[in-house]
Amino acid sequence: MNLSLDQPLWLALMALAIPLAIVAICTFGAMTRFRLVTAILLRTALLGVAALMLAGAASVREVNRVAVVAVVDVSRSAVTFGAFGDSGPSAMAAAFMREASLDRGPDDLIGVVAFDGVPRVVAAPSASPVLDRPIEPTGVEGSAIGAALERAASLIPDDARGRIVLFSDGAATDGAVMEAVARLANGRTATPIDVVPYAFTSAREVVVESLEAPGFATPGSVITLRVTTRATAPTAGRLTVTREGEPIDINGSEAGDARLVEAPVGRTVFLVDVPATDDRLQRFEAVFEPIEPTADRVATNNRAEAFTIAPGPGRVLLVNGGAQDLATADNARLARLLREGGVEVDVEPPATMPDSLVDLQAYDLVILADVAADEVSDLAMLHIEAFTKELGGGLLFVGGPNAFGAGGWRGSRLEPLFPVLLDLPERLVVPEAAIIFVLDSSGSMSQSVLGSSRSQQDIANESAARAVASLDETDLVGVISFNNDASVVRSLGSNTDPRATADRIRGIQSGGGTNIAPALRAAKAQLETADAKVKHVIVLSDGASIEPEQLPGLAAELRDAGIAVSTIGVGDAADTKTLTAMAQEGDGVFYSVVNPRVLPKVFLKAVRVVRSPMVREQPFEPVVVPTGSPLTADLGAPPTLGGLTLTQARSEPSVTNAMLAPTGEPVLAHWRFGLGQVAAFTSNAEAWARDWRGWVGERAFWTRTARTLARASSSTGRDFRVDRSADGIELRYEAFDADGTPIERASVPVALYGPDGDRRDVRLRQTAPGIYTASVEATSSGNHIAIASPTLNGSPLGASLAGTTIAANAEQRRLEPDLALLERIAEASGGRMLDPLGADTADLFNRDGIAPRVARRPLWPILIVWLLALTIADIATRRIAWDRLLVATPALAATGAAIDATSRLATARSGTRAKATSQPVQTLSDRDARQAIKAAETRRVKAEADRLRAMRESQNKGGARDANSPPANDGGGLLEAKRRAKRRFDNDEQR
Repeated sequence: MNLSLDQPLWLALMALAIPLAIVAICTFGAMTRFRLVTAILLRTALLGVAALMLAGAASVREVNRVAVVAVVDVSRSAVTFGAFGDSGPSAMAAAFMREASLDRGPDDLIGVVAFDGVPRVVAAPSASPVLDRPIEPTGVEGSAIGAALERAASLIPDDARGRIVLFSDGAATDGAVMEAVARLANGRTATPIDVVPYAFTSAREVVVESLEAPGFATPGSVITLRVTTRATAPTAGRLTVTREGEPIDINGSEAGDARLVEAPVGRTVFLVDVPATDDRLQRFEAVFEPIEPTADRVATNNRAEAFTIAPGPGRVLLVNGGAQDLATADNARLARLLREGGVEVDVEPPATMPDSLVDLQAYDLVILADVAADEVSDLAMLHIEAFTKELGGGLLFVGGPNAFGAGGWRGSRLEPLFPVLLDLPERLVVPEAAIIFVLDSSGSMSQSVLGSSRSQQDIANESAARAVASLDETDLVGVISFNNDASVVRSLGSNTDPRATADRIRGIQSGGGTNIAPALRAAKAQLETADAKVKHVIVLSDGASIEPEQLPGLAAELRDAGIAVSTIGVGDAADTKTLTAMAQEGDGVFYSVVNPRVLPKVFLKAVRVVRSPMVREQPFEPVVVPTGSPLTADLGAPPTLGGLTLTQARSEPSVTNAMLAPTGEPVLAHWRFGLGQVAAFTSNAEAWARDWRGWVGERAFWTRTARTLARASSSTGRDFRVDRSADGIELRYEAFDADGTPIERASVPVALYGPDGDRRDVRLRQTAPGIYTASVEATSSGNHIAIASPTLNGSPLGASLAGTTIAANAEQRRLEPDLALLERIAEASGGRMLDPLGADTADLFNRDGIAPRVARRPLWPILIVWLLALTIADIATRRIAWDRLLVATPALAATGAAIDATSRLATARSGTRAKATSQPVQTLSDRDARQAIKAAETRRVKAEADRLRAMRESQNKGGARDANSPPANDGGGLLEAKRRAKRRFDNDEQR
């Protein structure tokens, strides 16, 4: 065993041993030499143990067992194109590992990791059989080789040597494989990666690798599209191109819109010219359809998409909340007023509203009319924020029962964009709602969701936290979790600190059974005494509760107490029958959620349904404030409005409150947010604006508002390109003056948005006069949008937008394994390329070539015991004169103690005389002390014998005492003994 130190510099504390020893000698001079040396040694040992603990001492030993982790590619490309006969990639890998493991030792371990778009641990390294466990894909698109290798390496125990065996076709889509391999090769313990490549079938296949379109085009110009195909055999087919779903005639004078083409073996590029339209956004799709169906196996890889942006005028998107029949919807009047004013309007319900920056680029203004927060996806919110803040798009919120705070927008991503505060006015002090969330925390809630690393519990906790954030601070909120029993996470109280409540909710852990009844009783006990307009319990569960027959009756008891009960069933295992009955008996609503990912929206909807609308439906005369706002210029006195959604005015000076209610609440407010403008109209254009219908200023008001908020037309994209490259995306910005002079030393930050809404900030470097470029990784399929916001000496040069499309099913667009990548993985990691048919010679458990590992065991548990023992011994040595116990006999010990006491007394009495004579004090050793004791005893015995002899001689000279003489008085003998003792003491002093 060897010793290892994490921070050896702490051993410098041992230098304190010398000064501590000097202090001990000066301080403990009265101790015997043996006891003094013992005290110094104990103090030094105590210091050494403390230094070792601080230095992180650990015992290390080299280990000999081997852990082999099989990393199995089960992506779509492997399953579709792999040559596995009647089996699949998982069966092939299991058979290989089983045969290659025949020579493994009894302590050697085997683990399995499977991956497609995400890695998944099938079996942690174990000595037990694990190769028969089923390996199923997660269903996530992609081939995350790098992430799978790092996940496998993390499973290798510290007390085992490691080896990874990768089974794959090399069609990686994560773009960072070699970086992951480099981290494994250069880590604390290098892990070799052996590679078993998949073989592909020789079946005929043709794919459309890409469709490329220019990022920018002017109306009336010709757009040249590049369609790239690849085929394993000559294939004839029809090439079709569509724009916004409508076919484009690319066949010239021939009949039909499609062009007949021949795709030879290998890669072929077809050029297609199409005229540009006046539309702001033009999306294209190219499709190759083989004439012979047997010439192609996979149809999903026969199409690709691209888009072009033009500088033409955009339209207005009106998202109409809560209505399916747009013709009779409340806000259909608003769309009609805008169209009559010459504004082009698209009306969509929230369910079909655009949720990507590419789609939003077609619009200059987005209107959310009576739309609730739970009706808008998180992705749409993210892109609306970027559309407004970075692209200068306009945003208008229009009120209604489902808008603003009543629609659950408080705490949402878009709340900072509102030019009004969503809290209730402070004078409304009566709590609007008292809500208790009852959350299932049983063991089944720990299962992962759709192959991700997040569990149902994580998503449920986060959903409840977001629901709490959407409530007003005057609302009463409580949280109870349940498994076998109920646990109060947060007692019912005002929602003054939603962040602290959210932190408590996120701390709920899974475990145990499912028992809803105790949680319902606990919620009832808290809500019965609450003072609120609405009392509600929201129960979430993913399973069947103990004694389910009593739950509807409990819900009825809560209903009779004025408390409604709503329920949310998550997953297929939820007891929907009981949860539905609970909601019916409790006058609530039942929500069935099959996909836990939608839980956040369901929670927000449940809270919105529970909470009575934050609206005031009373007629009032809106007051136009003389602020100089362009929205109310020359408006005059507007007619009566029948209601409004309650909000509060912002205090920021950048907000213009152009119209107020007589009681002070905002009716119309607007401000600039980033590059765009945002306005809020807390009433609406239909139900509460009936008196406006005959008013001549109605159409002018809405038309002026839309035109003022809308983004101005620009040449976005003229000097900015985003192109697809082999390794990701290439960004290129060209900065030139009107006369063609390059703009030097500009700052060009770029916000790159992926199809999932993830944002990356990139800064372009100047690579040539007026040219700024950068390369970034981008592997997820879909539209990638980049927004450049260049500045020169702090002055903005104007935002530019461009983008590109990465085709879906990227790994299925490869027609052969990427053997070059697989070979680089093996070489960089010190591994080997293995023959798929040579499992018997793989020698996976051979220790040669595997870096030895050491098992490291921290010593602090042992050292802390020694530290405690040495501390006690050190204190005992200094406080207890234990050295006296080492004297040979009890008699000598007593004599020594007497002499020691006498010596101390004599020293005290003669202190002045000792100082006067300035004689040095001699310190006796143990041997000298014993000799002194013996000599003193000899002198005492001799002196006593001399005294007795003198007495006898005196008696002989004086004659015999008369027999009748009286005896000596009673005190004479005692006095004589005292005199003799004094004479002896004086004699000892003189000597």
